[in-house]
Amino acid sequence: MGPAGDSIEYDPNTMLLAEEAIPGKEYSVECICGAQNIWPVQVHDKVIITEKSFAVHENLLVTPPVTLTAQQTEEMKDYAARCVRTLGLKNCVCHVEIRLSRDGKPVLIEVNPRVGGADIKRSLQQATGRSFEQIVLELALGQDPFRHFKTVKKAPWHGMACFFTDKSGVVSATGSHGQLASLPGIISITENVAPGDYVGGDFEEMFAMSVWFSGASWQELSDTYMKMKSVVRYHL
Repeated sequence: MGPAGDSIEYDPNTMLLAEEAIPGKEYSVECICGAQNIWPVQVHDKVIITEKSFAVHENLLVTPPVTLTAQQTEEMKDYAARCVRTLGLKNCVCHVEIRLSRDGKPVLIEVNPRVGGADIKRSLQQATGRSFEQIVLELALGQDPFRHFKTVKKAPWHGMACFFTDKSGVVSATGSHGQLASLPGIISITENVAPGDYVGGDFEEMFAMSVWFSGASWQELSDTYMKMKSVVRYHL
C-alpha cells in the first residue's frame, strides 16, 4: 500500500522494500491453529543474540521468558493469537515473532505459517505432550488436536542453544562435541554439519548445531550454555 492507501505493484527483483525499524527485545510465540481454536503454546525469550553485518544469530532461546513477567507473557500470547486470528490462518502451526516496545507493548514483526527452526518442534512436544507429527497430521485431516492436549509436568526451564559458523566454507574439524552429552539437563543434540560438509555461514538460518536442554533455574541454563560454548568448535 502506498502512503495514500493506494495499491502499488511490488517487484522484488527490481525494487527494494524499506520498512520502519521496530526497537525493543524480540520474542517468538508458537501457535497451534485449529479450525476454530488458536492455542499460543510457548513463548521463547531470545536471551542471547549476536548481531552480524549480514545476520542476527539467535544463540540462546529460553522458555518460559526470563525478561517477561507472568502477566506480560500471557499478554504476548493473547496478542499473538489475535494477530493469527486476524490473518484468518487455520489448521496450521504458526511461528510469530514479536518485539516488546519501549513502552512495554507487543509489536508484530511477522507471522510465519510454519514451525520455527532449530528445536521448536521439541519445544512444542514438551509443552503439549504430543509429537509435532501427530499435531500436524490431525490438523491436515481437519481433526481437532486440542482434545488431546493436557497440562504436562515439566522442568521449570528449557533452553534452545544454537551454534553457527562465522563464515562459509568446508568444515575440516570440530571440537570435543562428545562432551556435550555429559552436561546437566541435555535432552537432544542435533548436529547439522560434519567434517567434509560445506556450511553457509553467511546465512542467518544456517544452524551448525542445536541443543535442547532443561534446568532447574535460568542460572542453571546459563551455566550449561557457557559450558557448551567452551567445547563447540567448527574449523573451516
